Amino acid sequence: MLNRFLRCVLASGVLLAGLIAPAAAQETRVRMWSFINPDGSDPRGKVLARIISEFEAKNPGIKIVVETQIWDQLSTKFIAAHGAGNAPDIAWVHNEQLAAAIKVGALANINELFVNRWPQSERHDLDDAFWHYGTTATHRYMIAHSRNYFGLMYRPSMLKEAGLTPADLGTWDGLIAAAKKLTVRDASGNVTRWGFGQSFSTEKSTPQMAVNIMLARQGNLFHPDGRAMWSTDVGVAAMDMQIDMIRKHKVTPESAVSISSEELFEQLVAGKYAIISGSTVRVPVLQKALGSDDLGFAPWPGDKPGTHSPGNITGWCTCIWSKSKVIAEAAKFVEYMGSREADVMWTRDAGTVPIRKSTIATLKDYLASPSKKYLEVSAVATQKYGWLAPLDYTIGGYREDLNKVAQNIITHGMGTREALAAAERDFNRRHRR
Repeated sequence: MLNRFLRCVLASGVLLAGLIAPAAAQETRVRMWSFINPDGSDPRGKVLARIISEFEAKNPGIKIVVETQIWDQLSTKFIAAHGAGNAPDIAWVHNEQLAAAIKVGALANINELFVNRWPQSERHDLDDAFWHYGTTATHRYMIAHSRNYFGLMYRPSMLKEAGLTPADLGTWDGLIAAAKKLTVRDASGNVTRWGFGQSFSTEKSTPQMAVNIMLARQGNLFHPDGRAMWSTDVGVAAMDMQIDMIRKHKVTPESAVSISSEELFEQLVAGKYAIISGSTVRVPVLQKALGSDDLGFAPWPGDKPGTHSPGNITGWCTCIWSKSKVIAEAAKFVEYMGSREADVMWTRDAGTVPIRKSTIATLKDYLASPSKKYLEVSAVATQKYGWLAPLDYTIGGYREDLNKVAQNIITHGMGTREALAAAERDFNRRHRR
């Protein structure tokens, strides 16, 4: 009888354990698409791996699974996956594709998921152009990481040699005067170093100074309905200032019509240019070639001392799929990935632009070093002067269009207003506006 009783008890225990064990072992898997590989050797990948590890330790039962994607296919692939009903729970969407993702209903409202319960101080910490991008009175769709600001790159050693300081580049007149001092000619009058390098190539185009001047003086490059707004009096003056760097001031070579941005970087390193237009993400590579003490980074000049023209910014929006079956867990990770402790890791260990004001204060000494100063410059410029592509309509190809304007003026002798008007027509026709 006793043996029979014990056998029943043991059998019941085994059965109970069988019922409990699966529940205890159960975990929630959150899929994320990103171009950053947490298993790779890239600093951003290492930081992402650490953030995932620390998040999972604090949230037992949640497993973050990263499915690395090709960066220039990621956004459109996510939108297509939403239509097919098999999108990841979290996706990194490029800001220029955010409007399309919102339009098809692919993105969850993070205000409802976590932002609404934040204190005002937390929201203020993130308050910049990206924080308001794509928002309405009730909806917010993302937190932006891996930010990129387009500004000026310069060689501090060349400025010092010419008796200049970075402050001398703070106005357009100051930039022109500095570029003249920095342009060097040999005994025969041949230029051995140009003061200001520009790239008007239509291959992998980057924004040039006319864009910043137009943004500063007329507020936008486009009408409210999305039509190009370039052949205005402001637009003509801005393009003339850009072309004058070649024709009048002779601080930029005519070869700018065909030189690529990649060649600009190479020739800055080679000492052929003292100042060029460039972006945040290129700084670390150039520092390796030049040394951290001989590569400076600054926001675009303004019309008056103490002001700066708006500068183009881009970034990756971490978004939550609206149809996710684990939306609460996905929201927890997106919130943690943009937290104060995570932002310090992103900035200090991966060299990305801080997304929080508090990070600049926390890492004050770190960001003061010559090799890291550009991160603070980019963060502050993003907060105060950042310009993002409009969400209400697509503007693909506008950089190439404006670079073609410069080509038509310099190479084909077109008048400035004529060239801008032709570019407007092409842009509007292409976008059916």
